[in-house]
Amino acid sequence: MANVCGNTFVMKPSERDPGAAMILADLAQQAGLPAGVLNVIHGAHDAVNFICDSPAIKTISFVGGNAAGEYIFARGTAKGKRVQSNLGAKNHGTILPDADKESTLNALVGAAFGAAGQRCMALPVAVFVGESRKWIPELKERAAKLKVAPGHMPDADIGPMISPEAKRRAEHIIAESVKQGATLLLDGRGPKVPAGYEAGNFLGPTILTGVDAANIAYREEIFGPVLATVEVDTLDQAIELVNANPYGNGTAIFTGSGAAARKYQYEIDVGQVGINVPIPVPLPMFRCVPRTSHLATAPVCRAVVCSPQAVAFDRMQPAGRAGTCGSMQAERRPAIVCRSGAVHALRGDLSTAMTVDAGTAI
Repeated sequence: MANVCGNTFVMKPSERDPGAAMILADLAQQAGLPAGVLNVIHGAHDAVNFICDSPAIKTISFVGGNAAGEYIFARGTAKGKRVQSNLGAKNHGTILPDADKESTLNALVGAAFGAAGQRCMALPVAVFVGESRKWIPELKERAAKLKVAPGHMPDADIGPMISPEAKRRAEHIIAESVKQGATLLLDGRGPKVPAGYEAGNFLGPTILTGVDAANIAYREEIFGPVLATVEVDTLDQAIELVNANPYGNGTAIFTGSGAAARKYQYEIDVGQVGINVPIPVPLPMFRCVPRTSHLATAPVCRAVVCSPQAVAFDRMQPAGRAGTCGSMQAERRPAIVCRSGAVHALRGDLSTAMTVDAGTAI
């Protein structure tokens, strides 16, 4: 996007997994992007400091953990740069009893365990409301069928963790969560993997039940294939729980009720909201920072990390439906992002971005 808008671009991939960035850069070069328009640099602290300090770089966008993001924000803005820092996340999925069970469980499995849970918009917390808690055993059955294997194998569902340290950290949180009162419904530690890969950084799908807000599995960003489940009696309690969490990245509600969906949209204090969409990322420029962080209120930050809520809608569809295909965006005006076959529309009383299927009442 930076290149399309007429900018040159410096990309610093994670020093732990630079391969994908190099493939993208190679494809851009093959497509005819002129030399010097897209640039890739590698490294850790020194590379970060160069980006923050170089007078030739005017704007910085970062996705990662809190410590690094706050450091980059402080150092970059001190040099007069515009900085977008997308920090830690603890996304919640709220499940109402009137949701379509089949599609909801498929969505939860994919969102919680896809990419081994190593993405900022993973869904590591499922909040079951009322009678929907009876679905948890079936959720376990589906998760247990996922195959743990190297990602290059065609039948792999869950690949390895990024490093031995990441695996050990996730396993430590699992163990501590149980000590703090959670129940280990599905234990993914020590999974069976194909021969020759036993020493890999593999962690299978893990489900913890009976998790409360004080539990380490709820408080910490695990960044692994670990799903913590919380049970409440009412939608109001679910909203209160999500709003009390220090992270306001993304959330989703699964329901067949338009009234419940609208109540959730208006009362939830989270930057990106999915309605029957498990990973709601319709647009990239909405807020993605902890509510307790100074970044959420810093005036210089609001010029880049916008505060309007982004809402992604989907009628309850089978898993695997096509993703977002296009968007309309106007400053402080509502935008509707269409899915395949959908229609564009604007509605004057909304200040949100939405993803709406064709036929959905707006």
